[in-house]
Amino acid sequence: MRKQAAAILEIMAEVERIDAHPHTRYALKKFINDTCLAAGITIVDRKERVQFARRLLEAGEPRPVIRDRLMIRFGIEKTMAYDAIGRALKLSGKSVKYRKNEAQNSITGSTNSTQD
Repeated sequence: MRKQAAAILEIMAEVERIDAHPHTRYALKKFINDTCLAAGITIVDRKERVQFARRLLEAGEPRPVIRDRLMIRFGIEKTMAYDAIGRALKLSGKSVKYRKNEAQNSITGSTNSTQD
């Protein structure tokens, strides 16, 4: 990771630790993110996309819905949305479980998923 990206992520982490109203922190992070995007720095945007996708996955939203919401919210292409979903799945550990269940279902022909 470049020094610039590391510094921006450090600033964003510090904003999270500020003792202020959540909306104030959100507004400051949005300002930093918008400024970075205007300067062509996308590292913050990618991190936000993955966090957004992870929250939706944890809420039980299906992947096509998450994809569409990512595309609308961040103005990104379908492949970028699926990349964010894939990264969010890796963080949550659901991708391994999903693939295991999918493989088991294709072998047995079952549509019931097993819970580990």
